Amino acid sequence: LDYKIDPLKGIRIRIGDRGVTVTRLALIGNADINGHIIQVHSSDGLIDENTPIYVERMIEGTVIVRRFNQ
Repeated sequence: LDYKIDPLKGIRIRIGDRGVTVTRLALIGNADINGHIIQVHSSDGLIDENTPIYVERMIEGTVIVRRFNQ
């Protein structure tokens, strides 16, 4: 079988979009981006929950985020 599940199917997320962490990102956790709670990876180390973040890059269905410093 040559089948991959696309975790972002039907969800529109782009580089630069902002959101907030729902759980603590111990490198991987959940965030609310554009009203969708999805699994994300931190490129900024540990990030506590309820921290503003932004989408830094996306690689093969993996959303990589960073803290958003206003």
